[in-house]
Amino acid sequence: MTSNPAYDDHLAVSKSARSKRLMCMRGMIGLSRREFCEKYNLSPGTLQNWEKARFGGLTEKGAKRMIEHFKEEGVYCSFRWLMYGEGEEAKLVD
Repeated sequence: MTSNPAYDDHLAVSKSARSKRLMCMRGMIGLSRREFCEKYNLSPGTLQNWEKARFGGLTEKGAKRMIEHFKEEGVYCSFRWLMYGEGEEAKLVD
């Protein structure tokens, strides 16, 4: 089976792909959705909607906020990776 670059590009920027990248990052720090929301004063419904790609999924404003929270947890990712799947994947930093 060959890859279709146009389809692959669509997946990378889709709200579903963003939600998977977001869940991957939360998994890296080992916090449940509830724990993460309590720690960072975030509505559990909002995070659930972002992670389930509901109602438009993760917004640019939300992505910037999440990147800052993950940075506090020692996880680095770029805005372009989280939103578009471009560049280096999220990683734990010392």
